[in-house]
Amino acid sequence: MMDVINYKLCDDLCSYLTAREQKLCRRRAKVEKLLAWKQKLDDEEKEIERLEKEAMHGVASRRASSVNDSIMSGIIFFIL
Repeated sequence: MMDVINYKLCDDLCSYLTAREQKLCRRRAKVEKLLAWKQKLDDEEKEIERLEKEAMHGVASRRASSVNDSIMSGIIFFIL
C-alpha cells in the first residue's frame, strides 16, 4: 500500500514539475522576445540619431559654404 502512495506522490510531483518547467520556458521565451525587440528598437534609434546628425552636419556645411561663397562674391565685387 505504501508503494502505491509513493508512486502516486512521485507521479503527481513529476506532473507538477513538468507543468512548472513548461510555464517557465514559455515565460523565458516571451521575455527573450521582448528583450530582442527592445534591443532592435534601441539600435534603430541610434541609427536614426546618427543619420540626423549626419544630415545636420551636411546642412551646416552647405550653409557655411554658401555664406563663404557669398562673402567671396562680395569681396570680389568690392575689389573690382
